[in-house]
Amino acid sequence: MAKRDAYVKMVRTKTGEAFEECPTTDELNNMKKVVWELSLILKKAHEKEHSNISQLTAAQEFGDLVSFMKAQLHVARNVKKHCY
Repeated sequence: MAKRDAYVKMVRTKTGEAFEECPTTDELNNMKKVVWELSLILKKAHEKEHSNISQLTAAQEFGDLVSFMKAQLHVARNVKKHCY
């Protein structure tokens, strides 16, 4: 019987320790708030990155257009030289 009582006492001690490690409702709410804020920050960072990618793509397209126009100008100058 003493063995059983010792086992019950040990189980109660372990159970009490486990409950002490459980966060309170306030702690859970604070964790939820922090997670929500971090997810919002991550969402904004993704949106900013997407915006930057869009701007980079537009700049590259503009650069390609400028290169094309320079080539056309070069061709036009060569044609003009051969006409005179």
